Amino acid sequence: MPKLLQRQKPAPKWYPFALVALIVLVHLLDTYATDVATKVQSLYVNEFFVRGQGLSFEAGLQRATLISTMGYAFAIVGPFYKALMDKIGRRPIFIINTAGMALGMLLCWYAQNFYLFAAGQLMIVFFTMHDMQMIYVYEASPAKWRSTLYFACKFLGVFGTLAIPLLRDAFVQANGTGWRNLFWLPALVGGAIFLLALLFMRESDVFIQSRLEPKKPEEKDKKSGIVPALKYIFSHRQLKWLSGVPNLVKPQRERNIYNNALHI
Repeated sequence: MPKLLQRQKPAPKWYPFALVALIVLVHLLDTYATDVATKVQSLYVNEFFVRGQGLSFEAGLQRATLISTMGYAFAIVGPFYKALMDKIGRRPIFIINTAGMALGMLLCWYAQNFYLFAAGQLMIVFFTMHDMQMIYVYEASPAKWRSTLYFACKFLGVFGTLAIPLLRDAFVQANGTGWRNLFWLPALVGGAIFLLALLFMRESDVFIQSRLEPKKPEEKDKKSGIVPALKYIFSHRQLKWLSGVPNLVKPQRERNIYNNALHI
C-alpha cells in the first residue's frame, strides 16, 4: 500500500493549534494577495504605460484590465484543479497553492515590464480563487469547534485586506514609486509558510480514511468528477442558469473596476 495512504500516527497535542495558526496565516496571505493589485492599479499603470510608453492614463488602464480579463479564463480549469484534492490529497494542493501565491507576488515585485507583472498577477488570481485551505478547518478540527474555527479564520482573514493601506502608506513614496514593496514582504511570508507546510503539515486524516475504506457496492456505480457534474447541471433545466451567472456578473464587475480606477 502506498505510504501516502497508510494510517498516520496520532498527531501531537499541539498540532491542531499549529495547523489552525498556519491556516490563518495562509488565509491572511490569500485575502491580501486577492486585493493588493487593485489597490496599486493606478501606480503600476502610470509606471508601465504612462511614463513607460507615453500613453494616456485611460489607454493604459484599458490595457491593464486585460490582467483581470485573462485571469477569468483560469476559472475554466479551476474546478478541474480543485478536484485534484480528492485525487492526490489536501496537503499537496495546500502546499502548491501557498507556493503559487508566494511566487506570483515575487514576480510582481521583481517585474520590470508589464508582461512579467501580468504573469505574476495571473498566478495570484489562479491560486487564490479556491480557498482550499478552509477544507482543513473542517477535516482537522473537533466537530464541536468546527464552525467556530471556520468563521474565526474567515474573520481574521479580513486583516489581510486591512494591511494593504498600512503597507502602502509605509512603502509608497509621494511620487508613486515604491509600490513593488507591497509584494515582496508577503512573498517572504508565503515562502516561510510553504517551508513550514512542507516540513510539518500532515495529510488530512479524513482524506486518508476515505481512501482506505472500501466503497459500498452502490457507491461504486456512482460517477464523480467535473464532467458528470456538468452533465447533471445541463440535464436539469432548473440548474442551467448556474452556468450563465459568471458571464452576467463579471463583465459588470469589470466595468465597475474600470470606472472606479478613473477616479483614483
